[in-house]
Amino acid sequence: MLFTAFLDSVALLMIVPLLPLHATGLGGGGAVVGLLMATVPLVQLVSAPFWGRLSDRVGRKPVLLIGMTAAVVASVLLALADSLPGLFLSRVVQGVGGGT
Repeated sequence: MLFTAFLDSVALLMIVPLLPLHATGLGGGGAVVGLLMATVPLVQLVSAPFWGRLSDRVGRKPVLLIGMTAAVVASVLLALADSLPGLFLSRVVQGVGGGT
């Protein structure tokens, strides 16, 4: 499980250098790129207390599996994003899953 979580983190962090290129290619400027980068930690900040309470009730493993599933969904959404709202959606899903 630990190795899987490590691979999940590596895969999600690999997109960070490419995200500005993708966003500018879709017409986003510097402010949009900054908001895209800030979206994940802001959503994690909001979702982490929820995931913490849930993991206390149902256990850590199910919550981590939900988080990893969200990471897969976020990666697919990012790959399919052909607009700035699509990029933001993928980053929100990534943040919700990363809050675990």
